[in-house]
Amino acid sequence: MKEELSTDEFRKIQLTGRSSYIVSVPKKWVTKLGLKPGDPIAIKMLEDSSLLLTPKRFLEKAGRKEAQIIVSPEDNIQSIIRRIISLYVISYNIIRVKSKESRLTPLQRASIKDAVRRKLIGAEVVTESPDEMVLQILLGYPELSVQNAIMRMFTIASLMHKDAITALRNLDKEMARSIIVTDDEVDRFDLYIVRLLKAAIQDSRLIKEVGLKNLRECLGYRLATRSLERVADHSVKIAENIIAMDKPIDDALYQKILEYNSMASKLLEDSINALLSENYNLADNLMSRLEGVSAVEKNLVEGMLRQKFDAKTTSSLRLILESSKRIAECSEDIAEATLNRTVEKVSKV
Repeated sequence: MKEELSTDEFRKIQLTGRSSYIVSVPKKWVTKLGLKPGDPIAIKMLEDSSLLLTPKRFLEKAGRKEAQIIVSPEDNIQSIIRRIISLYVISYNIIRVKSKESRLTPLQRASIKDAVRRKLIGAEVVTESPDEMVLQILLGYPELSVQNAIMRMFTIASLMHKDAITALRNLDKEMARSIIVTDDEVDRFDLYIVRLLKAAIQDSRLIKEVGLKNLRECLGYRLATRSLERVADHSVKIAENIIAMDKPIDDALYQKILEYNSMASKLLEDSINALLSENYNLADNLMSRLEGVSAVEKNLVEGMLRQKFDAKTTSSLRLILESSKRIAECSEDIAEATLNRTVEKVSKV
């Protein structure tokens, strides 16, 4: 059975000399890590005033996490890309893709480069030879914090939604197609934020570096990124249904759909603002406003059905309204995360 250090073990602080304090560390810990007298230990005070002790050699190893993927010409290219993305998300800084044979295939090279460009923020192919490609993540954590990345992700997803409703007005199919392509940008920020959150969970020393106050924030931010990813996905669905339509709807119905989606956009904006500013009251107010969304959607559907569109148009419009509703509901998930994070600030606990 693996021997673990007791979480209840206490050591007394001792005074040595006139101004220095010392505390001994457990022998089990020293032995387990292979430490010896004279080895340097990094000490960092965390947000909750606890101390984090890390052997220096562990810090040097963590600063250059490297992984290697061995591939063959028969390997499924999407499987290779999924492995690269997974290693990126769990904070590897250098990823080597090496061929088991004499060289990587042209398809493998092109697909990997395309995936790196479209999906991974800060990743570049820095070295390339016939049998190997080396990817390195060049973007440091302070350059793009969790909060800044979430705000950028929100901006793109929100614009996709607004553009989709604009495209509906005159069935602008070119704009609709551009929305579908933009979805990759949202995915890039989602993967980058997951990378930051996992890094902070794995190494508490990085909490402040990635823009967090404590680890409790990780769950709320992860819920927010998943919700924003869904907003982008539903915007894509709206765009796809616009492309499927043959003729524009009348102005009166469009104005009602526009008003409904403007309501959803405002709810989403307020939910993100509440999350990033830790505003309990704004999140609470948003939850109350959400109660009217279903009623508005119901009236819209009933009005649309009364106009007796052809089956294809009716189906597309119904799916567009369903996606609009889902976008509004995404703000509810973000608001709930904010309420859970901030309730202690407005309560007597």
